[in-house]
Amino acid sequence: MLQGSDAQGVVNLMLSCTLVLIPVALVTFAIGWRRSHRFVLKWAQAAGVVSTMLALGYVVTAATCLILEDRAPGPSAYPIFLLPVGVGALLAALAVLGAIVRGRYKMG
Repeated sequence: MLQGSDAQGVVNLMLSCTLVLIPVALVTFAIGWRRSHRFVLKWAQAAGVVSTMLALGYVVTAATCLILEDRAPGPSAYPIFLLPVGVGALLAALAVLGAIVRGRYKMG
């Protein structure tokens, strides 16, 4: 089990990867849609799925740690989560994934 700064590093990496993959999925989707490349749209959909799963994992882990955290004074054993940012990233990733799936469906 990860402790201290190692756990915080993993949490920060999850959120950073999620926030980087969302624009990557959008740009890939725009390129694939403009040039009518279904293969590029598959990559965009894969980036959307990965960003959605990372954001969902971040939010579920954050909620679990908040529930399990004891209310005793002193430093917490759990990493610091930015729950509103995680929820926003999850909603953005779901919106991007929905747009990509809709675009692939319309393309045929």
